[in-house]
Amino acid sequence: MRSMHLKSPALVNKMLIAFALASSSLSLSGCVSTKIQSQGVGEARTTVLKEANSIAIFPFDGDIKEEPAATLEHALTDANTRGLTRIRLVDRRSTDTIRGELKINSDGGIDKKSAKKQGDFLGAEYLLLGRVLPATVSSKKSTHQEATCESYEESKKFFKKCKQSKPVNVTCTITTVKVKVQPRLVRVSNGEVIYAKMHEGVVEDSYCENTGVATAEAVLKAHATIQAAVEISRDLWPFVYVISTTIKPSSEGLSGQAKEKFDSAVAFARAGRMDRFCQTMQSLNKENFNTVSTAYNYAICEEADNKIIHARDILEELDKSLNYPDKDISEALIRLRNLTSAAVPNQSSRAKL
Repeated sequence: MRSMHLKSPALVNKMLIAFALASSSLSLSGCVSTKIQSQGVGEARTTVLKEANSIAIFPFDGDIKEEPAATLEHALTDANTRGLTRIRLVDRRSTDTIRGELKINSDGGIDKKSAKKQGDFLGAEYLLLGRVLPATVSSKKSTHQEATCESYEESKKFFKKCKQSKPVNVTCTITTVKVKVQPRLVRVSNGEVIYAKMHEGVVEDSYCENTGVATAEAVLKAHATIQAAVEISRDLWPFVYVISTTIKPSSEGLSGQAKEKFDSAVAFARAGRMDRFCQTMQSLNKENFNTVSTAYNYAICEEADNKIIHARDILEELDKSLNYPDKDISEALIRLRNLTSAAVPNQSSRAKL
């Protein structure tokens, strides 16, 4: 479960745009900063579609019908274009034609004969359907005091100095929207539901009465639904993601040539040369110069090289060796654990929603 703050309805589609346009280069956000942003590729978190060649994605049931299917289609198309998967997406116009002919049982399951017939008609090995549960919306208000100006001093300057102010009470509101989305992935050959894991998208919108307006509830619901659908897509096929993290520039624990190599590597990183930086981190690792900085930096380089599990394992061992928590390591571990966590289908919910 993740949360995101929205300030404008225009943000609704930014997640999908970033998903499609993520850069393939490694770069630094500034000449002297240790903050880096790079692109990585995550493997599908399940193996249910490992041997698949084709899939048909249907509009989901519920109040918000289009967002899940559109998000899943976009993610699959992106993965296919990048050569990350061979799964072919059946044209949406074909699925729209036969959507009403699929027989859904009273318990939410799909009639096996119906699934096989329509799957064969579409030329799809798998059918992906699902439903969006009703959203839950909650709001929390708080009040604080701010100074407001009642009169200004006379001045020819563009900005006038306040002559008299008074305190006023300002009410701010935080609205939280949660949307649960549950897919049904059906194998056409036998009509079996092989994946049905619930995902929840959480979005928060905050505004104060004197500085903004509330984002429309429909916009928040749509964005939360998209957020959940992105997680479903990451369960089913490989995906591109953006790594935003920091390198550790401290050479503490190193001396002599090892320290010189490390400091030189950090200088290259700050100049945008992550290739040279990672070559040195790998070299120091092979030479067993193991400090917190060298181990952490090596793990970040492994992640950027799409060696996600290896990067996670390095940080797991490093984290165990610490006497106190390290913010950079903790953030990287959370990210890598999420990327490598197995999304096991809920056996108890097969053929049910």
